[in-house]
Amino acid sequence: MRGPFDHIPRDEKPPAAWTPLLGAAACAFGAALALRRLAYRCGVLSSRCVSVPVMSVGNLRVGGGGKTPFTRLLLGLLEARGLKAAVVSRGYGRQKTRDMSPVIVARGDGPLVDVATAGDEPYLMASTSRAFVAVDADRVAAAQAMVELGVDVILLDDGFQNWRLARDLDIVLLPASSMEASPESRHASISGHALADADADADADDVARSRSASASGAASGPASGSASGAASGSRSASPSASGVWAPAPSDHLLPLGSLREPIQALERADLIVVNHMPARPHFDQIELPASFSSPASAKSIPRIDVVTAPVGFAVVGPPDPSMSPRRTHALSQIEGRRVALFSAIARPGAFETMMTSLGATVVLHRALPDHAWPSCEILEAFKREGRAAGATHFVTTEKDAVKFPEAFLRAQRNDLAACARGNFWCLEIEQRVVSGLARLNAAIDRALEAATP
Repeated sequence: MRGPFDHIPRDEKPPAAWTPLLGAAACAFGAALALRRLAYRCGVLSSRCVSVPVMSVGNLRVGGGGKTPFTRLLLGLLEARGLKAAVVSRGYGRQKTRDMSPVIVARGDGPLVDVATAGDEPYLMASTSRAFVAVDADRVAAAQAMVELGVDVILLDDGFQNWRLARDLDIVLLPASSMEASPESRHASISGHALADADADADADDVARSRSASASGAASGPASGSASGAASGSRSASPSASGVWAPAPSDHLLPLGSLREPIQALERADLIVVNHMPARPHFDQIELPASFSSPASAKSIPRIDVVTAPVGFAVVGPPDPSMSPRRTHALSQIEGRRVALFSAIARPGAFETMMTSLGATVVLHRALPDHAWPSCEILEAFKREGRAAGATHFVTTEKDAVKFPEAFLRAQRNDLAACARGNFWCLEIEQRVVSGLARLNAAIDRALEAATP
């Protein structure tokens, strides 16, 4: 569920003079949420079921939290089981709407509509996976459309606050920066693109299955999905051994803070996924917790830990702009370069931090509001400003690259034809499971079995 304040940037705090007014608005928002919850509990409102399993991926905060890359990881795990999976999304920020709703973005073989009709994240999902994808403000209608196309399972993108569609598994992502550090934390290592489980409950079959998922494209994700939590930098990005939520200054309801719901809503979650964004050269080592406890009760919620890390660069303006760009540059090739960054994501600070950790010198960062659509004029002005600042390379995110106008991409392809190398790159990232892989697979299997007639 997108709220009226979701467009507000969360990298910066509101002016102190606004606090009383925002606090009153947050109280009103909280009261509306409480009434909505009561309406569902009393049966005034009801959830709708579909005939296939539904797994929701969501979070409590507005903006990027790693949902899209984690959804892609789940797609790979489901594909490894031989299942035909669909992603259902609202398609937030779409420029075009059709009279016929929902919009079928993909049927397992790439996008069927343009990015303006699909929205940036659904289009990216369709371009980089073999998933079926549908968008509609009415997620129940979109899910039913996917059932009619014969899918076996539905992933509900950003669905934790969408109660109209019943689900069999509720997954909530939290940034590791919201967890307190502790000397009792355990360490786990990951190497290259391998996926590993630091827990004793992970077996070789689970690891092999996740490697297969990564190879099928489940591990890649846009920078928007990885930005949450890393932008603040005010707390260690390591969770405590007990895994208890550590309240942050922004842990207030909208619009005073960044929460869509009170943190007590975590009691509804079936799995907690903690998203780590370690800085290079520590992509291969993070601190891991033992468990997670709900802040509202003693309920213990199974926990998964993932790491979001860059994996390479692709040239913007490939021969076929409808397909995902091919990775053509190693991470090491940006080290020591002067770069200009372009982004329209929820947490632009995290993107800049990641580029700096790769050894780049950021001389300019043009950050638009999340989901904003860049025009040719904006992009050309950005390149001029970057050159004036001494940039030798221009870098954007996967989520932004799919929205670049065709006229700009044609100009980029002409530039690529005129010289052997292109200097407008797209940063590709992926999520890897580093702890709790067996628990994740077990939860998926339980949800699939529970929904079987």
